[in-house]
Amino acid sequence: MPTRRRPTRAPISALKATIPMMEKQHLSPLENLSVELLQMILSYLPDVLSLRSSALVCRKLFAAVRGAETLTTTSVLLKQMEDVLPEANIAQQALRLKPCTEDQVQDFIATHLAKRQLPPKAWTLKDAVTVAKVHVCVSELASQFITTAATKLTGCDNRPATRTEESRIQRAMYRFEIFCNLFRGLQEPVSRKLWDAFFSRFLPWENEQLACVHDYFDKAVRPAFNDIAENDIAWGYNRIECDDERDCIFIQALLSHGLEKLRRIMMAKTYETRYKLLNSGEYPESRFPFLYEALKHANRADHAVYLSDFSPTVERTHIKRPFFDDSDTGPADIWRWAHQDETWRTFVNQDNREALREWGYVMWDRARLEERAIFHSSWEPPAPNDEESRARIQRGAEMEMSWVARRYIYENGGRGRWGSGDYSWPKSEAYSKGQGMADHTIPKSLEEARGAWELMKLPAMRRSAPSTRRDNN
Repeated sequence: MPTRRRPTRAPISALKATIPMMEKQHLSPLENLSVELLQMILSYLPDVLSLRSSALVCRKLFAAVRGAETLTTTSVLLKQMEDVLPEANIAQQALRLKPCTEDQVQDFIATHLAKRQLPPKAWTLKDAVTVAKVHVCVSELASQFITTAATKLTGCDNRPATRTEESRIQRAMYRFEIFCNLFRGLQEPVSRKLWDAFFSRFLPWENEQLACVHDYFDKAVRPAFNDIAENDIAWGYNRIECDDERDCIFIQALLSHGLEKLRRIMMAKTYETRYKLLNSGEYPESRFPFLYEALKHANRADHAVYLSDFSPTVERTHIKRPFFDDSDTGPADIWRWAHQDETWRTFVNQDNREALREWGYVMWDRARLEERAIFHSSWEPPAPNDEESRARIQRGAEMEMSWVARRYIYENGGRGRWGSGDYSWPKSEAYSKGQGMADHTIPKSLEEARGAWELMKLPAMRRSAPSTRRDNN
């Protein structure tokens, strides 16, 4: 019987010799390059987060990044955001100011805002990634600002924003973030001297740029806030209204959380997501005063001298060097155009300039403003809008009706989402925890019966809402 031959095995030494050859065959063309060439390629990446991702692709790229980390990172970071890097760096420094006291804020303003300082000359990848993550948020929000403002900026072509315009808007958003980081943690009331110290570092049109950002975010977060205000039972019981005033204490509290939180609120499209982002119990978080009031305080005492009557001496005394030396005169020119007949008391954040701030009037280059022929006539305040006034009264009447319904539900144990026009008992997470009421409850008193009767009448009452808002008191 023939015997089976055993397969011969290659010596271990021979197998080891083939491993490097196999690895070399599987290397990508990029990995076959020298470290120096890889570092040169990495320095051309568009942003820091791409650099970090590249370092994680393979050992060769990781070694290339580590071998010239500071040089490569700094090169990429400057290319990505050199125009706004000083403001981005200040925002990060302000965020690290913990615990935050008034003395610390005063010292910070004196140190970092006395003049625009150059950022660090060398960046590690870790520090650059921290700044770059915030810049992704700033870039996205600035793009949304531009898109929204473009719908109001009539008379111009649809050409995209220039690099200087984008950077100008981004700098204003970084100033917003700096303000939030500095003043969010301070005990109320905040010393007005700190506001003076902050806003005195900037010229009126730079502060008006911040007012444009304030108004943009004020409107951008209202859909989410109003969704909860119109539907949450506890908020209805506490008579939280869909306030459209620019100094709303609840919106001011939301703004104080800074850009990333605002971005998440603006992105939230479902009630559940908005509720988790906004809800702070049965009563929304409030803050007074904050940026709206602070911007009002950026104005100075009224000396009864109109801007159009400023002499060169007076102007040099009061309007000093800007924080950012803008090579384009558009922001300064349009601000002067809109405030010729104003005094120091109303140079910034004036309520009747809201329509101008909607299209970010102090954000654009002179060339774009010339296209709109805006300087061919003087500024006129907007006429009263009767339609808006009637709509506000109608919204107030509808809110009163919903408060009645939600108050009755709340007092009988109901919690969660009500839903406009839905007079059945709502279902929510609160109900699953045993905090809600049954769908049908037999009134046990005359008062409960009257409440149930009012609920049945509400739809008709809504259709015939009164023409004036009832006093909340």
